[in-house]
Order: sequence, then C-alpha cells, then structure tokens
Amino acid sequence: MVCPGCGHTLSDADQTCLGCGAAVAPGSPDVQIDLNVGTVESGGTVIGAQIDERRGIFGGTFYGPVNYYASPHHLAPPHPAPAPANRAFAPNPFGRRGRIDDPQEFFGRDELLRRIFEELGKGSNLALIGPREIGKSSLLCMIQRLGPDRLGMPAEHVISIDMQIVHSEEDFFEALCDELRLPETLRGFKLARRLRGRHFVLCLDEIEKMRRDRFSAEVRDELRGLADGARAPLTLVVASSIPLADLFPDKHGETSPLANICSPLDVPPFTPAEARAFLHARLAGTGVEFSDAEIADLLERSGRHPARLQQFAADLYRAKSGG
Repeated sequence: MVCPGCGHTLSDADQTCLGCGAAVAPGSPDVQIDLNVGTVESGGTVIGAQIDERRGIFGGTFYGPVNYYASPHHLAPPHPAPAPANRAFAPNPFGRRGRIDDPQEFFGRDELLRRIFEELGKGSNLALIGPREIGKSSLLCMIQRLGPDRLGMPAEHVISIDMQIVHSEEDFFEALCDELRLPETLRGFKLARRLRGRHFVLCLDEIEKMRRDRFSAEVRDELRGLADGARAPLTLVVASSIPLADLFPDKHGETSPLANICSPLDVPPFTPAEARAFLHARLAGTGVEFSDAEIADLLERSGRHPARLQQFAADLYRAKSGG
C-alpha cells in the first residue's frame, strides 16, 4: 500500500510511510493501491489483489477501503488471465485449417445447406462464391457426404473433383471418368452417350484452375452440354472465390457458358449466433472458458470468418491454458 500524502510504500509492521514517516491508520478511506494485472505486493507481502481489466473490478484482502483509478491500458482489448499453475487442460480445440470432411467436425451452415439441397433437388446447377477459407471446400465435402441421403441418390452418384490436382484437359476428363466409374476416358458425344439415362451430382472445387491459360473454352462448353437441361446427366456444384462471369470471360461481350447455367450462391461468414455457438461447442469439456468480452473481441477481429476465427481462438486458448 502507498501513502496518500507522498506516494511512498507503507511499512507492513505499523503502516508508517517509509518516505515521510506519516502513520496511516488501517481502514483509512484515503489509502490507495496501485493495481496492476496479477498480484499486488506491498513491502514483499502478497496482499492477493486480482483485477479484471475489462470491467475495472478488483478484489482481495486489504487494510481498508480502496480508491481505484483505471489506467488507459484498461480500455484495450481484454488480456486473458494466466492459467492456474499445475492445472491440466484439454488439447487446443481450435486452429484447424483446410477442408473439413467429417460431418461430426463440421459446424453450423444449416440454413445454407438447406438452400443448397433444395436447389439441387430441383436440378439447379450452383456456384458457391466466397473468399478463400470461408468454408466452400468443406461445404462441398458435406454435399458429397450428406447428399445421398438428402437427395435420395446412390452414394456413388454424388462425386467430386479437386481441381488443385488436375493440370490439363486430359487430366480432367480422366479424373471425371474415374469418378463416374467408367472403364475408359471419354469426352464429348461419346461421354454424353455413355451417361444417357443416368444422373450424377458433380462437385468441382477450385474451379479457378479451369482458366484459359490451362484449359480451352471447349472444356467449359462440354461441361455445360452435360449439365444443361432437366434430362442432363450432370448437376454441377462449383466453388470459386470469383464470380464465374468474371472468371471465365470466354468471348468479348459474352458471359461464360458455366455462368449462364450455374446460379450463384454466396457463402457468407458465420452468423453471430453460429460463431458464438461454435466457440462454446469447441470449449466444452476443455476446462477453459472465454468471457463474453473475449468472445465479442474474437468475433469483431475475425469478422466471423471461420478460418480467422479459428486462428484467433487458438491463440486465446493457448494464452489462457498456458500451452
């Protein structure tokens, strides 16, 4: 504790100022304690005061009433409290990057998936449009995993191709025919004839790879021919970070053949409710809790973007669990 007159430390023995020698009686309402994050010490004796920076609340054992003056850093984003010593915590449940292909790990997006399956049930081709790492690849995985049940189709009729591993037109049609379980690689009329009377949902991730510097416009024309119309053998679901009309300007003044048949569907960030539910679900059983203020800060800084939310939450979890 400090002397209200000169600011020097008080003696633990008799509460006499070590600077000016004034005696300060226990219980004096003018006694002030300079509170910082953690534990307050006075003359080597731990008084045991803890502070919550978000609310300016402190508590502990004192000699008398205390006047507390908040410093400017208390207005900054909340700092996590240090982890208690020797306390065991569960492994960090945040920070996973990349596509999620396990429905048990997939979170939220119920309304978006409902809309996707509703459109697919009508035979509509879709283009999932959104920034990178917003969850488009994970949505495609859920379409493939959940689609057979939601759409009443055989599992082998909901197929996908990751364009990241396709490097040429020949590579693409080989991958397509392999997914279709055809014994040979076909394209054009021969492929359409082989698929006559059959129906598949084809998910194409990273459709940006199909740009003209790698693929000719004929590939996109062939895909349109296989996916256009009620009796077409393919229904397309493509994922892109760029609207298809901008991604594939095949001819001056004309839009892409894929943009003409794929209805765009925006993939937004988590809703506030989804983001909070995600954090609470991941924290369940870990022994770590995020305060309301910490959660609000995570949502604001991440913009509720799933990948950024995961990363910021992982950092906060490490700080609070000590590992």
